[in-house]
Amino acid sequence: MILKNGLPVDEAAYILNVSKNYVYRLIREERLEVVSLNPITVSSKSVVKRLISLQPFLEYSVPSRLDYAVRQHKVVGW
Repeated sequence: MILKNGLPVDEAAYILNVSKNYVYRLIREERLEVVSLNPITVSSKSVVKRLISLQPFLEYSVPSRLDYAVRQHKVVGW
């Protein structure tokens, strides 16, 4: 069995401070990596990369804490 985990669209939208529609747009434009299709979840790594691309100082000031904070919103399922 393969465990699929990721961030639900709602959580990704909350973390990125954007609407759910914008998250779906980022998925369509392949700026966020999809982990599961039913329900749609995105990888926490791609959300962190998106945050860093928007605020480059985050990469040097708190990268591990940022990654940890985003991973707290993950869901794990089958």
